[in-house]
Amino acid sequence: MAKKLKVYNDSPVTVCFALLALVAFALDTFVLKGKLLASVLTCPGGKVSSPSFNFSSAADYIKLLLHVFGFSSWNAVFINSLFVLMLGPELEERYGSPVLALMLAVSALVTGVLNACLSPAPVFGASCVIFTMIFLTGMTDLAKKHIRISWIFIFVFYITYQFYSVYSGNDVRLSLPASNSFLLFLKKNAVTFISLAGGICGSLFGFLVSPKKRSAPRKNFDDTELESEGSSSPSKSSFFGKKHSLLKKAEKARKSSSNDETVIGTISL
Repeated sequence: MAKKLKVYNDSPVTVCFALLALVAFALDTFVLKGKLLASVLTCPGGKVSSPSFNFSSAADYIKLLLHVFGFSSWNAVFINSLFVLMLGPELEERYGSPVLALMLAVSALVTGVLNACLSPAPVFGASCVIFTMIFLTGMTDLAKKHIRISWIFIFVFYITYQFYSVYSGNDVRLSLPASNSFLLFLKKNAVTFISLAGGICGSLFGFLVSPKKRSAPRKNFDDTELESEGSSSPSKSSFFGKKHSLLKKAEKARKSSSNDETVIGTISL
């Protein structure tokens, strides 16, 4: 009979994160008409930001974590979900679901706090989460004393996309007049740099947390059988141990006799 095709969730944290982002954006777009992004899924910036973070409001503290599920366009939500689904499963297999979820939460919290204190614009989106995954993947390669060129392309492509979103008008968080000033460049991309810092902080757990242990390789069938039978009872252990040693001695004697002795003929009596 043909085996049935099984579909299983290999990375629950990664899949749930991408689904929550897609559902939140669809709900905000078709039902709430942008109210969810503005009121819940955006973390306010510093004093010069509009809106600015209110340290006496409990709702603003919740936004320090929930801002990673906020997106302003279908283009942004699809690209970010694609990067999450591409990078997350390998990391979730290596570190485990609880540890990866903790790393992403730390990244979101650090990004929200830095943005509330320093940024001239509010922050939303999964940039810090993706940067965390990118850096964790790089740490995995560095532990093996090499780095993949595909990792370099992923990092360059994503950070280029972040800068492009600001200057192309796809990012609505900050609108400043165009200029060649380096200070203005830092202001326009402050959210990107803060997300980058949050990703670095979240990925630092990769140095502190050991990867999840994989299952040990299966032993030889004969050895496993002898060990299991031997551990079942002392009498069986001694019996199979003697039998195993006798078989080895007989095999050794047969080899030595075949190598050292030469048969000349036979004598019949």
